[in-house]
Amino acid sequence: MKKILKYIISIALAGIVLSGCTGGGSSYIRSDRGKKDQIRLLLVKNAGSVDVVVNGSFKIDGSSDASFGPKGFNVDIDNNSIVIEGKSYGSRVKIIPVNNKFHLNGNEFRGSLVFYISDGKLNAVEDFSMEEYLYGVVGREMSGSSPIEALKAQAVAARTFGYYEAGLRRTKEYDIDNLRQSQAYSGTESENPNSIEAVDLTSGEIMKYKGAPIFAAFAANCGGYTEDNREVFGNKLPYLQAVPCTFCKHYPHASWKEEIDTSYIVSSLKKKGFDVDRISNIDITDTSKAGRVKQISIITDKGRISMSTNEFRLAIGSDKFKSARFSVRSKGASLLFTGKGWGHGVGMCQDGADGMAKAGNNYRRILTRYYSGIEIGQK
Repeated sequence: MKKILKYIISIALAGIVLSGCTGGGSSYIRSDRGKKDQIRLLLVKNAGSVDVVVNGSFKIDGSSDASFGPKGFNVDIDNNSIVIEGKSYGSRVKIIPVNNKFHLNGNEFRGSLVFYISDGKLNAVEDFSMEEYLYGVVGREMSGSSPIEALKAQAVAARTFGYYEAGLRRTKEYDIDNLRQSQAYSGTESENPNSIEAVDLTSGEIMKYKGAPIFAAFAANCGGYTEDNREVFGNKLPYLQAVPCTFCKHYPHASWKEEIDTSYIVSSLKKKGFDVDRISNIDITDTSKAGRVKQISIITDKGRISMSTNEFRLAIGSDKFKSARFSVRSKGASLLFTGKGWGHGVGMCQDGADGMAKAGNNYRRILTRYYSGIEIGQK
């Protein structure tokens, strides 16, 4: 019990220090545009129980009775009802921290915390504003040391993606599924003064095509050329075309190499149901106009196996391939892959945005380079 109390108090003190560090010292004036747009972000799905810590006072479901923190407690299910400290609250309950902060399974989040039961399992949703969500997203997706114009471009892209995702996947209980969507988010731990400033300076701004939020894809490094959306995600989008990028070439992820034993590739293919004992090489049979490999032919002892690059990456592990821009050659008992870029390459090149900002371009110029024919304005 002493260890638990000590842990809770240390979290509370850390929260005070972090909030002071994040909010102080900024020379800009925060805008309230967009702050009123609430979103519900799914954080936990199909759990048996969840640990919660609230640093200050809080209410449950708007009750006039307030509990005081720092306080840690377990939320679980009994007889298909949510139970908190021995009290049942039915199939849905909302915890409202007065200071707008809570910890869930060790991570700190903003806003209120909603629990609901679905198919007999516990689910947790963060209920807060879109702008608060972006504080954490921008801090995770781009380094706080990047120029402010690059961070502003990232903020607009992330905000646009968030609204697009919410419109695409909204359910009765939540707007965005943080467990399956592409933007990185894990609460306040990644927030920093520069990411917060970038979000506030662009508050409410999104990219639109024909009046609707666009699918604002982005990737770490395009390797010199972004990709047409159709080549990666299958559908043609006029605003996501392949464009040259000269600003990312000096960054660490502009090029990569990976040497893989042929025995590992064989065992990976066997797991996918392919009848093969040996492979000697891989031929590239089709590439996109931007230079990314679309189809390969694997030369084996049982003949050739044709498959898409995506199928191959999934078979042997996508962690071994940073991008589909690669060449390959035989090297004894292994194959050597040499590639460019990191990620799918569609939309904004994040390293390219950083390079453009360092070259003096503002965030609007950055965005219109990577997203063709779009408008930037308030949601």
